[in-house]
Amino acid sequence: MLQAFPQQPNAPGTASPVSIEQVLQTIQAALSIDGPTRSSAEQVLRTWESDAAPGFLSSLLHIVGQQGTVDEAIRLLAVVIAKNAVGSSWRKTLGSREWSRVPEEEKRVVNDAAFNLLLSDSSERVATQLSLLITNIARFDFPGRSDKLLQILLTAASWDSQVPPPAKLRALKTLRSVLNGLTTKRFVIEPPAPGPGGKGMVAVSDLRQLSQQINNERELFKTRIAEVFAPLRDLFLQHCEAFLTCAPGWDLHGPFAKAAVSALTELIMLTPTPSDTIPPGTEQLLQAIHKSCGTITHAAQSPAYAALSAQDKEKWQGHGGRLYERMTRCVLALLDNYPIPFAEFVPHFLSLYVENALISLDAATVRSMRAKRRVLIVRFIAKALLNPFYRPEWASTPIPAHGTPEQHEQMRSSFQKASIAHAALSRMLSNEGGQCSLLVEAVIAKYVALTPDELEEWQVDPESYARSMDIESGPDADTPRPIGVGLLLCMLERGGEEVASALVSLAGRMQAVQPPTPETVLMREACYRCIGEGYTHVSAHINFRSWYENELAPQLAMRLPEFLSGRPDLISSVLQARALWLVGVCGQDLDAQQWCAAYQLVVQHMASVDLVVALTAVSSVLSLTAAIMEDQALMEQYAAATKPRAGMPNLMEALSIQEHAQELHQQENDGVIAETRSRVEARVAALSGSMSSALNGCFTLLKRLSEVESMVRVLQLVSVLVEVLGSRIHPHLGIIAAALPEIWEAASRHASSQGASSRSSGGDAAASDTGAVVRLHSALIAVLTHLVGKLRSVAVSNAQITSVIFPLLQYSTNLGGPESECLVEEAFRLWNTTISSMPEVTPQLLELLPNLSAILRRGKDNAAVFPILESYLLLGAAAALTPLSAMIQESLQRTIGTVTQAVLVSLSTPAPPAGAGVAAPAPSRAFPPEAAQEAMAASALADVMLQLFPQDVPTLLLSTFKAMAALLAHPAVPAQGVAVKVVNVMEGFLEVLGRLVLVNPASLSGLVEHDAEAMARFLDKWLVVASARFLEEIIGVKTMAMLGRFRRRLATTSLCAVIMADACPAVYDPKKLTRICALAVQAVVDDAEFHADQADLDVLDFKNDLSEDFVLAKRLQVTRADIIRTVNLPETVRTAVHKLSSHVGGEAALVELMSQHSTPRLVSQLGDVMRGVLQFTDSGDEELLMGREVLPTRDGSM
Repeated sequence: MLQAFPQQPNAPGTASPVSIEQVLQTIQAALSIDGPTRSSAEQVLRTWESDAAPGFLSSLLHIVGQQGTVDEAIRLLAVVIAKNAVGSSWRKTLGSREWSRVPEEEKRVVNDAAFNLLLSDSSERVATQLSLLITNIARFDFPGRSDKLLQILLTAASWDSQVPPPAKLRALKTLRSVLNGLTTKRFVIEPPAPGPGGKGMVAVSDLRQLSQQINNERELFKTRIAEVFAPLRDLFLQHCEAFLTCAPGWDLHGPFAKAAVSALTELIMLTPTPSDTIPPGTEQLLQAIHKSCGTITHAAQSPAYAALSAQDKEKWQGHGGRLYERMTRCVLALLDNYPIPFAEFVPHFLSLYVENALISLDAATVRSMRAKRRVLIVRFIAKALLNPFYRPEWASTPIPAHGTPEQHEQMRSSFQKASIAHAALSRMLSNEGGQCSLLVEAVIAKYVALTPDELEEWQVDPESYARSMDIESGPDADTPRPIGVGLLLCMLERGGEEVASALVSLAGRMQAVQPPTPETVLMREACYRCIGEGYTHVSAHINFRSWYENELAPQLAMRLPEFLSGRPDLISSVLQARALWLVGVCGQDLDAQQWCAAYQLVVQHMASVDLVVALTAVSSVLSLTAAIMEDQALMEQYAAATKPRAGMPNLMEALSIQEHAQELHQQENDGVIAETRSRVEARVAALSGSMSSALNGCFTLLKRLSEVESMVRVLQLVSVLVEVLGSRIHPHLGIIAAALPEIWEAASRHASSQGASSRSSGGDAAASDTGAVVRLHSALIAVLTHLVGKLRSVAVSNAQITSVIFPLLQYSTNLGGPESECLVEEAFRLWNTTISSMPEVTPQLLELLPNLSAILRRGKDNAAVFPILESYLLLGAAAALTPLSAMIQESLQRTIGTVTQAVLVSLSTPAPPAGAGVAAPAPSRAFPPEAAQEAMAASALADVMLQLFPQDVPTLLLSTFKAMAALLAHPAVPAQGVAVKVVNVMEGFLEVLGRLVLVNPASLSGLVEHDAEAMARFLDKWLVVASARFLEEIIGVKTMAMLGRFRRRLATTSLCAVIMADACPAVYDPKKLTRICALAVQAVVDDAEFHADQADLDVLDFKNDLSEDFVLAKRLQVTRADIIRTVNLPETVRTAVHKLSSHVGGEAALVELMSQHSTPRLVSQLGDVMRGVLQFTDSGDEELLMGREVLPTRDGSM
């Protein structure tokens, strides 16, 4: 019976002790089926954990020990809570770790109890959690408080110890777990509390002492780790020998040997030894592993194994296979951590894994192995090939002249060892003796070629087969076939021509066998797959155009009728599917005529009666079409980069040297783009000619499919076809529109069946089903988004299309739906595209407003929701949004508050953690781009509302406007030197507030609650942001120049209104007054160019320039009616400047004041403005460019 932790009076400010009875009752309540009871108990347990309540952990262990009186479920939960309490404490910062606050006496009780229970508990589930608890404690206490832990576990695991064999095995497994956990060990010593007057700092002498403590613990850690290697190795050797010789108790020795070598693997990855030496005795370990793996591989030759019964042989093979895996993991750990000393052993293990396993064993034997074993065998070979120390460029590196003789000798020894591995790998990849060809054939036959089980699945469940092949093609696939293909790619990369020749030669031999047998066809198919996967390495040996012309095209064309109307045999289907796949993978090398013919041929195969062939054709068409999209993207980037830009002549002259240097590359780029353009035109023409067949093939195939993943693949192809063809999809709209309702109905059926499955079964299966249905709806949303985006009003005027769009939007934006969290972002894109394609808000769009209201209330997607609200307003649906007006105001205000907090956090320097001593450098807290996006969306919505409803919105959004002003007037936000994203936020806020002040100048003071200091800070930000001129604007980036001129004009007009209304005394401060004048003069200088900008906007074409976007057209219409366009700015400025001059003693005094704070150009132009001169030839660009200061760019760089 365990002793309860003795309760002691708790110190002031610490948690109260808890009793065993309290903890037991709370755990029982935490298992209650009553929700409130369970929640309350869980909260109490979390509180005890976070408070490190005295007696809590020891009470948990006491409960675990009550095997006869407490149910296993309660004991299991108790140990899980204890394990998690210690584990989560480890992940926290130094000052908040609960385990550090547990009294030392209680820690000792917990440690002792955990170890004793590990060896005595009758439940394996409880024992597993106890092992994890000990591991978590070790992260803290080893070696400082518990330097004998590893030896204690090793002693308990010894075959000679007095504990029962199951307990010994537990101890050995726990040792492995502890060693694994120590890989995340961090050496930290809690500093002593600072003395009186220390102000939270630790004395330098204390720091030296702490540093020495950490160094001492590191050395002790190394010592204790090193001490474990030899006895653990001996334990492995003892059990491995007994197992391999089938000695009495071999069925126990096998698991012990497996656990021991697993612990050795963790130890090898942990041992802090230099990589040029290995732990003493490693050679003996490797010899034993090499011998043992060979014995397991050829067990049938062992007399002891032959004497076993059939049942025992099967059991022995199970233990032996797992032991083989663990030993190979150990070898891999040595290869990874000690590549130089291990190099001497590389030839032996290559012989073991290549000759004695891959080559000598027949395919059936290799395939009968566990997948992990097959993967590990190949992984060792691949890792050896990829190891940089075994490559010729490193092994033949000359020894440098500098350095000591000892260093030279060490380097010479390292190079010699590496040369041994390099030579062995070179022999393996050489065709001398035929080993390279044998290895290539072995990998293809035993890893890549399809198995009988897979062929059966092809026939019985083709969609499942296709899905499994897709999974194997993924980047994270860790099964034999993709690992085998990966090995061949490593061989091709390292071995080059000889490996490629062996692969091509094998494919040729398989092709030459006449008549072909199923075995040779499967080998041929596997060779073709490897050629496609490694095409970049073998392309020098294969002319794909000739291959396609002479073999693949005739095969595909000749057998096509059989696949469209007949019953093709399975072996023919295998080869046909691989030929289609090759066209998709290597088709970029075909000439224009071949490509077009191949595209049509592959499209026709989508109607194949064999579903695997049809789905392979879909993937191939998808690859070919996606290649067109990549070329289109390249052409668009090139067009954007080479588009002529208006700019300053003198700047262009300054950049002429750089332009001349680029001319040398320009001709080459032009040639590439011309070739790309010709290729795209030919391929799009072929695509257009095959579009009806492709779409009909997709939609016909969809009706035959039952699995969601297969349907998603087909819809992805439809989406890409629409994206590539663009507006040229119009003639085929009827095909798509007719199919969409049926697809939506099928998706709804899958969603309903998934919901029923979730209610009946729950758990992981339901979650998996939900994920598949989400992908189906996501694919359908993508199709519709691309379709509407390309055809705009033509698409949304089609009743069949809208009959899918709006139910789909309802479904995917319903926050109560099972998929809304996953679909809502994509739904926003479809929603935006749809509404911008309509001239007015339709009833279907109005029916979506309840969902929009719920999303707005949640407040997580404001950056996407605000533009949708803006679209509704611009299209005249303000009345429908009236019920949401209060919610819109609350959302805007909440957004401004969140953004303000983010700005302040990005500008703050975090304080050091309590008790941490010396302060560490403050981590960078960049202003999050999400906050900037949300702020800009809020600004845009508020700006549109102000322009559409200038009388009502100032009152409705008053608190929002005050929140914007509060950020601008905040004392912690500087006027200059902030991140460019923060500048963008301030610019957006000031545009809104400037428009507000323009309508009602008297409202300015109220925005900052009539606080004079806040008003001064607000004006500083306004003037700095409004006057900013970025480099992009000066060099002629048209959009940036237009925005800059508009920003200065709006600010100037608003400030003039304030001046004329005498609404802000702060503007008469001499420095601010001169900055206002400088801003106003620059706005007057910009006046002619501003009107040219507006003239450009007036001639924008709805179809070509606005892409038939009705929302954009309405926004442009609002812009054209903006008072900022029609105001007589020069006269407005002249009037305001005259009024300002009266506050400083007249015009002459104002000019004198300006001369003290501004440039001669602005002083002269101010005089001109006051005299009524309106035409200026000097814009100030050259002054900025050639001045001493470097202009910032819009992205914040200098």
